[in-house]
Amino acid sequence: MVSDVTFTGVLSDQQQTAASTASLAEDFSQFLTLLTVQLQNQDPLDPLDTNEMTNQLVAFTGVEQQINTNQKLDDLVSLQLGNSLGSSLGYVGKDISYVGSDFYSDGQTPITINYALDGQAVDNQISIVNEEGVTVFETVGSTSAGAQEFVWDGTDEFGNPVDPGTYSVRIDALGADGEGVGGTTIVTGRVTGVESQNGSLFLIVGERAVSLGNVLNVSDPNSGLNTSLTEAFEYIGRTVKFASTQFNVDETSTDPIPLGYDLPKEADTLTLRVYNSAGQQVFRDDISNATSGERNYLWDGTMSTGAQAPSGSYRYEVSARDDDLNSIAVTPLNEGIVTEVESQSGKIYVNIGDRTSISIDEIIGFG
Repeated sequence: MVSDVTFTGVLSDQQQTAASTASLAEDFSQFLTLLTVQLQNQDPLDPLDTNEMTNQLVAFTGVEQQINTNQKLDDLVSLQLGNSLGSSLGYVGKDISYVGSDFYSDGQTPITINYALDGQAVDNQISIVNEEGVTVFETVGSTSAGAQEFVWDGTDEFGNPVDPGTYSVRIDALGADGEGVGGTTIVTGRVTGVESQNGSLFLIVGERAVSLGNVLNVSDPNSGLNTSLTEAFEYIGRTVKFASTQFNVDETSTDPIPLGYDLPKEADTLTLRVYNSAGQQVFRDDISNATSGERNYLWDGTMSTGAQAPSGSYRYEVSARDDDLNSIAVTPLNEGIVTEVESQSGKIYVNIGDRTSISIDEIIGFG
């Protein structure tokens, strides 16, 4: 019978090999001592058979070679386990799908649960159970045989986020004969570490240890982010056009703030409104007979009250109507030089002049 190769087993084998080496050295020393005494006291008329001496030496040599072989095998197994540990560390930070029903939820990130029914069912209840065995969420699942998918948003039956912790998914499917329909569940999670249990390697997903043998696939959640981040760095120093209406006011500055827009056709009336961070309108201007095209409204920071707008974050809106009072769609459009790139909550943003943290999705083109 072949036993599993584990860290504990390797350490035990190495200790046994080291003990065998020490024991052989001691036995060989005793053998030489006895052989010397035997030669000194042998009968000159009937000396010791040289073939027997040779066979004894060969036997000891064979045992020594076997122990050397065991040492080399121990080294190879240790190297293999070291490689396995190094490979396992490559899972850290990656998302994995694994066979099992237990998974970790932070109450915020949606969890994708795949399951497969062994046959057609007439009823299927999907339950999410916490560590105390309390069902926190239930829903009706598909009754079709084969692979299915269910995404849990991390909330309980009342729509409240659950507490971070380990949860289990339970699939209760019944067939037309009233008997239960078997199935397999596959859950997902992000690897945060690697550990050894009883000599075997496990991946840490939340508070759960997942055996490497249960992992079906692995994906890098940051691969797309890294690519986008690399591409975003190419914006630095370049003038870009963007659709963001957010901007900052510095009350100590005397420079007017350009509030850009693109008007597709001439408007009888164009209205521009500015709101502070609390959503309160602080400025409004109505422009008659506005011309079409890309335009900049230069706001000097003076509010409708005549006071200077305090430093802070603001936004603006532009609306327009034609002669028949029909609404005209106006697109916010600004230009600026990208000075910095950063990542926030898995999304890429760039800093542009007085407008900070503009999502790259809002960049329309280059100026």
